[in-house]
Amino acid sequence: MQICRAEDGQVFQINTTLYDIAKKPSTLRTLLAECTSVDPGSMIMFLSDGQQLREDNIRELSDAQDQTIFVFNRDYLDLEVDEVMSVLGVREGDGLLPSGSLQEDSISSLRTSQVLQDQFQRSQQHQSYISALFQQIHSQHDALLIASANLDMHILTLSDAWMALRESIGSNLETQAKLLDGIDYDLDTISQLSVHPSFLAVASAKSNAAPTTPIKEREGDGGIKAKTLGEYVSRVKMKLVVDSCRKMHVDLKNRYRQAQTSMDDLIKGSDEIRASIHNNGSLSDASLCTKRSMDDVERMGSVVSAWSELEGEGTQDQADTFMAEVKAIDGNLRQGVVLIGEIKNRHTRQLLSILRQISTLQSSIFALPGALSSLESDLRVKGGFSHLQRLHGMAFAYGASVIEVVRRKEFERFFLQRAQAMAEIMAKFSSSEKKRRQVYRGESLSLLPFATQGMDLQAPS
Repeated sequence: MQICRAEDGQVFQINTTLYDIAKKPSTLRTLLAECTSVDPGSMIMFLSDGQQLREDNIRELSDAQDQTIFVFNRDYLDLEVDEVMSVLGVREGDGLLPSGSLQEDSISSLRTSQVLQDQFQRSQQHQSYISALFQQIHSQHDALLIASANLDMHILTLSDAWMALRESIGSNLETQAKLLDGIDYDLDTISQLSVHPSFLAVASAKSNAAPTTPIKEREGDGGIKAKTLGEYVSRVKMKLVVDSCRKMHVDLKNRYRQAQTSMDDLIKGSDEIRASIHNNGSLSDASLCTKRSMDDVERMGSVVSAWSELEGEGTQDQADTFMAEVKAIDGNLRQGVVLIGEIKNRHTRQLLSILRQISTLQSSIFALPGALSSLESDLRVKGGFSHLQRLHGMAFAYGASVIEVVRRKEFERFFLQRAQAMAEIMAKFSSSEKKRRQVYRGESLSLLPFATQGMDLQAPS
């Protein structure tokens, strides 16, 4: 199984599997710390598919096809980049081997073969160093892709939850805004609606007391003082309710906008991180540098082979020519070693910067669900808006009540008419039944030699 230390791309091989570790999950961090030298308490572990690895889920993930574990060091997020680079950066001169005999102005043809062999080995070592750093850069790139994928998974989950909430929250806020905007219209409307005396008579009879002192009175039918719907609502108290509701609405709307902005920032930040990873030229630069070093080593091998074919009969001029080409190749490889170090350092700085951006977005992700839950909960608490809703529906309720009174009277009249008609019809049936029973009693019942139970009952009427 491979363990990759994400920040510098170092890869370690260990002779175990996730399945073996899952048998004793508590050994996970200790094992990784021994490999990577990362403090167990500072580890953030991921699999190559972007899933975060923890002691409580290692059994579920133990059958993953790719057993590579990427270990991130949380401590690096709290340190200055330069301080981290002093630990992770490639130092000047790293990977460069001494030039040896190449520094001599002239090498005799007798020593050329040995010098070429030694230089060929150095070129291979230089190339191995370049390839190793290229692999580390590639592992760093993979680590960034994994961290970005994990971020995307969290944002997608949160985005789905936000989409489900946004419509209901927006609808509630829109309803609140309409109630606040229409408060003056609602008050004016109910102040112009006179309450029918029949309603006032019922209310007076139930309360056995005079109604609330009206703002404006007139004598109505039966001596009952006429009132408008508006007289049942105190404008002073309603103003206090409106002020309270307006403050609540502004707060809720601001929190809704903040949540929307946070969600947009998360999506935008995730897109920017993904773009910066894919548009990062360090990986392609390192690949090109590695390819050039391989070509240089191949050229070095061709030079050594060509000198060997001379079988010790090469002249001094030929030796000088061969050595000049070797020096040029060696110079290219040394430049490649320096260049790959610069690329690695540049890429490490970019990696640290991107990981900081991801960490910031992850913090926002962890904070946002609580804010959304609080916003949704506060919206459920209607507060003074229940009074505004009742005020808004008062005129409609009064109109519906008037219609209901008329409808019930019409239904009562209709029912009585139909009942009277049915009663007249059934009276005719009852009279006819009485006559038939009288005929039966006179013609048949009197002839029977025994008494019959129930035959003397009266017909329903």
